[in-house]
Amino acid sequence: MTFIKAGVIGHPIYHSKSPTIHNHWIEEHGLEGEYKAVDIVPEALREGVAALIDEGYVGFNVTIPHKQEIFKLCADVDD
Repeated sequence: MTFIKAGVIGHPIYHSKSPTIHNHWIEEHGLEGEYKAVDIVPEALREGVAALIDEGYVGFNVTIPHKQEIFKLCADVDD
């Protein structure tokens, strides 16, 4: 089984409960992977997202303050 890396990006992100919730279900279902909170400052959004992709992340949720700016980095967006 392939190890899956996923997470949530925001700034600040230390308070996020997402890793606790998602890692519980990863473990509960016997999956190989991890879900992390990744702090990315607004000025480094493009570079931060590129670094996550380079590190093998297959997906991430987006929270404040990146909810609008992230659209500029998306190849495809639909309703």
